[in-house]
Amino acid sequence: MAGNPIVGPLRRLATVVTDGPERAVVSTLENLLQRPQDQGLLDDAARLLSQDSKTFMQAVTKHFSVTASGMLVNLTADSFPCGTAKKWQNYVATQTAEPFEIACPKTVADLQAVLAKAAALGCPVRAAGSHHAWSDAALTDGIAIETRGLVEPITPADATLLKDPAGAATLYRVSGGMTIQDLNAALDQRGLALINMGGYDGQTLAGVISTSTHGSGLSLGAFPSFAEALIAIDGNGKMLQIEKTAGITDAAKFAAQGSGVQLIQDDKMFNASAVGIGCLGIIYAVLLRVRAQYYLSETRTLLKWTDLRDQLREGSILRQYRHVEVIVNPHVIDGGNTCLLTLRREVPKPAAPSPPRPFRDVFAEFLAGIPGAGDALAALFQTFPALSPQLVEGALNNLEDANEFVALSYTMLNVGAANGFPAVCSEIAVDLEQHVDAVDAVLAIAAQARAEGAYQSGVVALRYVAPSPGFLTMQPRETCTIELPMLRGVFGSDSLPWRYEKALTERFGGRPHWGQRNFLTGSHAMLETIYGKQNVSDWMDVFRLFNPAGQFYSRFTDRVGLSSHAPGAAPG
Repeated sequence: MAGNPIVGPLRRLATVVTDGPERAVVSTLENLLQRPQDQGLLDDAARLLSQDSKTFMQAVTKHFSVTASGMLVNLTADSFPCGTAKKWQNYVATQTAEPFEIACPKTVADLQAVLAKAAALGCPVRAAGSHHAWSDAALTDGIAIETRGLVEPITPADATLLKDPAGAATLYRVSGGMTIQDLNAALDQRGLALINMGGYDGQTLAGVISTSTHGSGLSLGAFPSFAEALIAIDGNGKMLQIEKTAGITDAAKFAAQGSGVQLIQDDKMFNASAVGIGCLGIIYAVLLRVRAQYYLSETRTLLKWTDLRDQLREGSILRQYRHVEVIVNPHVIDGGNTCLLTLRREVPKPAAPSPPRPFRDVFAEFLAGIPGAGDALAALFQTFPALSPQLVEGALNNLEDANEFVALSYTMLNVGAANGFPAVCSEIAVDLEQHVDAVDAVLAIAAQARAEGAYQSGVVALRYVAPSPGFLTMQPRETCTIELPMLRGVFGSDSLPWRYEKALTERFGGRPHWGQRNFLTGSHAMLETIYGKQNVSDWMDVFRLFNPAGQFYSRFTDRVGLSSHAPGAAPG
């Protein structure tokens, strides 16, 4: 099938280009606008960008018009509009709502007053943190509650209330609305660290727990694995401390303190709330297990998927290292799909730190701190989608470094500011023993789409996770997560996520990430098939307890079949 004739948003401005390195960039792009399928020009553009990304992106932002994406960046607690008649959106403006009100409480009393107001009005509520979800999980047409104003300093757990007081040394009370970035900084000041984390630190703690967000490492679970207790506020304003049946707290001592907080030690409540997706009250705080500060060493090497897939299927490499991550170019170049293999081990504190690596994320070097470069990069992909294979390949080549890099854990695991890109992303988890075949299926879909003129404007990223708590977790068993980021607006970024999810759920029992773009529905018992009938039944029992009047209902809960606005449907 012939490629689609795509006309993108990049347009030449009436600017004068002086002699110098920018002239070659502008001339190449001008010619590409006239001949967008010319392979020689595509190769020239990719080469210029790879050789000097800063000059290339400066030339684009200076001499071409670029449509602004409407992204929200550098978010703080004061970034969000409060009050009525305000629009709510995620950071990349792909999810929007017009709630009755956006509330910004600063205290528990404020939050309880918001919940009381919602109950009096009969409207639902939804809590939000960093606006990072690509799914509709945070949307509401009732009262949207911003939680980052509720952040308090982290404090050690009260050892006098614990069954094992010695465990308090690595147990901290952390506000649900605190970002991972701020939590890392606070722990670092105390010589402590998160046990593991994902590749980005802008999300809030409540957000990463309630969607089962994760890092990589088959010995390490997702974020709910590190939560010993969830301190939640229900729709009536009651504060609950939810733990496992054999929880950390001494129930008699807890009751004697007279705090007014209800202690619930019940496996069913905990496993539902651990991945509650914002539907089971508002996570106000977490008793989080942390550890002593530690260092990691890292190497990054390039190889072809055909040379790596057998190692991954055999599995020894996944257990030899604390972290294994694989980034795959979905486009075949030079006879195969290039992979960047990242291996990390825990190591003693070095005598001297490694020289810093300024760019540690795919495409990060293309931004280089240039205002508007994120939108310019998206415009390049949108206008010249056939550039995608070379741009992805160049980005992976720039990240290769076989020399050992040693750094503090959280500075290494945070690979870059994802909010610098107008991106959309989906992620599907599959059981470990099926993951190589699942990746083969993804690459086959990408190749077919490319033949149809739809290019994936991103990579295929693999991470490995231990079994984790939660009835609706992505990681009930040893798991590989397959992440599929794409730049927004590029032809294929709407159709490919659906094609990938459909193949991975139908053929491999894939479990989509709740906070990323997904197409889960309540039809044909889909949730029961994916997560297990008993798990869904147990989760729904707890959902009904928290939603006797539909307090946490939303368009999301209706879409995935947790609630319904069908005639005669009863709340909960």
